[in-house]
Amino acid sequence: MTSETATDPSMTHAPDTRTVDRVHTPSLERLDAIPDDDVPTAGIDPIESLEEALAAINLFIARPLRSETIVLWRDPLERGQGMISVSGTEHPSDVLDVLDVIADARDGLPECGSDPFPDGPSDVASLVIVSVRPGAHPDPGDVTLWADLMSLADARGIEVTEWAVIGHDIWVPRMLAGQPSRW
Repeated sequence: MTSETATDPSMTHAPDTRTVDRVHTPSLERLDAIPDDDVPTAGIDPIESLEEALAAINLFIARPLRSETIVLWRDPLERGQGMISVSGTEHPSDVLDVLDVIADARDGLPECGSDPFPDGPSDVASLVIVSVRPGAHPDPGDVTLWADLMSLADARGIEVTEWAVIGHDIWVPRMLAGQPSRW
């Protein structure tokens, strides 16, 4: 595994949005090769890293890949409690709408239909979000979306531990933004 970095002296005060850190993000091939026994068990095993979250989410991703956003929620003990897939999220900013709907559902708003959190919102300590964009490559606009996602999460009282994007490869907008790990 390598880390690819383009450096530009003119960007000394801004994060390098052209950096894709592949040291900490597994490839799709590596995810598909994870034995089922190594995937965290819902409600039992804590999910304490991006790789563990992606291993669980990988079992839920539609094949062949299609545009969708998957949200995994963890309880206060960091155990995965469930996942929701929203299909048709073709525009990168759709991740904001998905978070808004999840927050509405957590708050029990009737227009959201069935309650995805049957044990109550206190069981939802944090979210891991994965956007699937088949064939896409890292998008510098994801840095702005990461900031918007964090602002929305803060406004709605939700902790988003991570947001990853699966396209031609896997990337993490937080890393593109030069932000520290939230794990």
